[in-house]
Amino acid sequence: MNRKKWSILLIFLFSVILITACHLLKKDSPSLTTIHLQEFSHSIYHAPQYVAVNKGFWAEEGLIIRIEQAKSNPQEIIEGLLTENTEILLIDGQLILPLLKSSARENIIGFAQITQNEGSFLVHREEKHDFQWEDLKKEIIISSPSETLSQALLEYVLRENKIRPYREVDVVENIPSKELAVGVFKSGSGNLIQLSEPLVSLVEQEKEGYVVTSLAGQIGNITNGVYVAPRDYLETKQEIIQKFTNGLYKAQIWCATHDAKEIAQVIKPFFPEVKMEILETAVNRYKDLEVWNTNPVIQKESVARLQEILTNVGKMGAEIFENDFIDNSFAQNAIENIPWPEESK
Repeated sequence: MNRKKWSILLIFLFSVILITACHLLKKDSPSLTTIHLQEFSHSIYHAPQYVAVNKGFWAEEGLIIRIEQAKSNPQEIIEGLLTENTEILLIDGQLILPLLKSSARENIIGFAQITQNEGSFLVHREEKHDFQWEDLKKEIIISSPSETLSQALLEYVLRENKIRPYREVDVVENIPSKELAVGVFKSGSGNLIQLSEPLVSLVEQEKEGYVVTSLAGQIGNITNGVYVAPRDYLETKQEIIQKFTNGLYKAQIWCATHDAKEIAQVIKPFFPEVKMEILETAVNRYKDLEVWNTNPVIQKESVARLQEILTNVGKMGAEIFENDFIDNSFAQNAIENIPWPEESK
């Protein structure tokens, strides 16, 4: 047999093998459903979400999760959930207040929670080993924009510590991004800045500032990072929502049973610009604060606490989440059917 015939035969045999392998793969593997998940803030604060992707917990449930960072303003993001190609939205501190003020809230259901605590810190220009809240009087704090949860929580904590915002302490809330705020702080403006990770660890590493306290310790557990979906999608795609919640719960268990270094290594591909040393420090700080839920249930006590705080600072007068806004059935099913590792019990 000449070389040409051999070549034809080999190509034929290779094609048969390839077609057979593809057929078997298709037969033995479940079909995957692609879900578009939108987040407003790409943050280490949402670490369990990135763990669910990179550890394959959502893939185990037959889902491909496409995480997309929202590029429009908060109000448009909320309203766009009902009209655009996004099945699930992660509501965080940037989106909670816009959601509460949106007419679209009646058609949106919260079904799983990822974070249970506030993730920002007060960073002082100087080291303060004996920090007292009364030390903030006559100081200037660079905070978040006025329509964010972080700013509302800072205002609440100041009032709880007998400090009147805008009278006894100057709170700057007109800088649109934290990166820009850090630049302003480094240039010499303000005595303190309210930051989240990894900016906190970066500022400390550069000796530009030092953490004096976290807001989480002053506030307690609140409803913060919540996954929501349009009401009609949740009602017609219950199997998909259950699979999503299952994968999230597996990631929450994994994060609760692994250390900061392991978590940092898993989520590193989502933060290529952050050095591993900074990433590990940031994860460890959040893990110590217990900001991440250990299960996806939206706790009523945390909702009530958030309501109390926002009412106190005049951000909200009516009930935040009516009974039909929250559906914990998917979270409860996940807890009932997915066991914790035996060695962790």
